[in-house]
Amino acid sequence: MSTPTTPSRFRFSDKAIEHLPPHPKDARATEAEYTDTEVTGLKLLVSKSGRRFFYFRYTFAGQKRSMKIGEFGAMTVVQARKQALALRYQLDQGTDPQAQKAIQAAMPTFADFALKEYLPYAQQHKRTAGADESKLRVHLLPRFGPRKLDSLTTREMQLYHGEIKETLTPATANRHLSLLSKLFKLAVQWGYLEKNPCQGIAKFKENNQRHRYLSEDELRRMFAAMESEPNQVIVAALKFLLLTGIRKEEGLQAKWEHVDLERGSLFLPETKSGRSRYVVLNPEALAILRAQTPIPGNPLCVSWAGPGSAAE
Repeated sequence: MSTPTTPSRFRFSDKAIEHLPPHPKDARATEAEYTDTEVTGLKLLVSKSGRRFFYFRYTFAGQKRSMKIGEFGAMTVVQARKQALALRYQLDQGTDPQAQKAIQAAMPTFADFALKEYLPYAQQHKRTAGADESKLRVHLLPRFGPRKLDSLTTREMQLYHGEIKETLTPATANRHLSLLSKLFKLAVQWGYLEKNPCQGIAKFKENNQRHRYLSEDELRRMFAAMESEPNQVIVAALKFLLLTGIRKEEGLQAKWEHVDLERGSLFLPETKSGRSRYVVLNPEALAILRAQTPIPGNPLCVSWAGPGSAAE
């Protein structure tokens, strides 16, 4: 009496597939193929060792093609049907699923794009490239680095924006959002993405209108306290910034060629606003500059920004 054979076409179920026998070892074909009657194109291949794999077979531009979906056991029939339907949808949209899969395989991770594409661009076009590198290294790469660039969503960007606001400040959160938006905007321009996930995310209101200035008495007492600080290099840097009111980077990057000790002025060729300006130096600030020892080969006029200093 012969053993009943399973029809090559039937409605797949986990139970039915579990009971499928291995493909006969003496058969000429290496695998037996079964067809799901519920989802067009969904196939199951059973090897001679009994392993079972889902495939999707289709025709695109007159050519027959197939794609491996996964192994039964690691995925269920329901999961295989879901993937097959997603591939069928791509076909209905006029897209070859295999071409789309190749595009996905070539999609860079957030870390790859940030380090190999974005940072080289920023170093050529942005004065804040150093700050961008720091944000990426400390915050963004640990958070999003391994993810495929096109897998990051607007909702994830909103949540990250909010977290930075809570742990740091609204202004800092906005700077992070600006960096991410610029990075994704370039990814769109260069053909990696179709949409910037940061588009439409509103920035937080920055409550930075109020400023607190030290009185003359407070400044005098602060300078007196600084005299006991062992690191007078840092003290000199801080005093210079307080006395001139310029930004930290402007002070640390000041060059001798831009200082006029006779007229008591410092020329800043490039400020945060993008415009140049002159800063009037009071006698105390001039005294600090005159106390600095020029470093051979270093154009910076303040020794606290020299090689190996604490300001690096």
